[in-house]
Amino acid sequence: MDSTSSFESKVVLLGSSDVGKTAISLRYAEGIFNKRPTPTIGASFLTKTINLEGNKIKFLIWDTAGQDRFRSLTPMYYRGACVAILVFDMCLQKTFDTVKEWVEELKANIQEEIVMVVCGNKMDLQHKRQVKRETAKQFADEIKAMYFETSAKDNENIEPMFLEIAKKLIIDKHTKYMQEIQKQQQLHKQYQTQNQSLYRQQIQQQQLQQQRNINSTYENDNNQCCS
Repeated sequence: MDSTSSFESKVVLLGSSDVGKTAISLRYAEGIFNKRPTPTIGASFLTKTINLEGNKIKFLIWDTAGQDRFRSLTPMYYRGACVAILVFDMCLQKTFDTVKEWVEELKANIQEEIVMVVCGNKMDLQHKRQVKRETAKQFADEIKAMYFETSAKDNENIEPMFLEIAKKLIIDKHTKYMQEIQKQQQLHKQYQTQNQSLYRQQIQQQQLQQQRNINSTYENDNNQCCS
């Protein structure tokens, strides 16, 4: 891969209503925090472009509605996503249980590889915490997801979370590139081997034909000599 590259990455935030999906996306993309956000209807869309290690990454951030009445619309937003951030309110156990449901839905409906991130929001309310960090981290490890605890209100761990996501995307992109290079090299090697084998067969056929011609000439000479 070139030392510099530019690519877009679709990021979808999933989770129950009022866990802070909108607050996280607004804090990251626009640097603001709305104390009285209006519920998301369907989905909202934001973008943010960053430069990291010579790579220009444009995040296409889809903040989905958490209300049950919009649940049927959600698949149209997470299809084609490179990243799924599964947000729960660490002060409400039931929102963490919902994250598990989202994981099963993603596995059932998305064929391509997707980077999953489990995000426990509202670190600023530690005294009301219901979901232990160890429990959430263990679950994230089990589904091979990254795990972060954030506070959109205090702007804690929002930027680092997206930074780690960006690093993961760059590594995955480079890995896929190298795998493609290795695949092409292997195909080229097979092509060369096949060509060499074909060339040897052609040489052998030419030598065999030459030997046949010599034998034929020798036989003709003998016949003429004895006639």
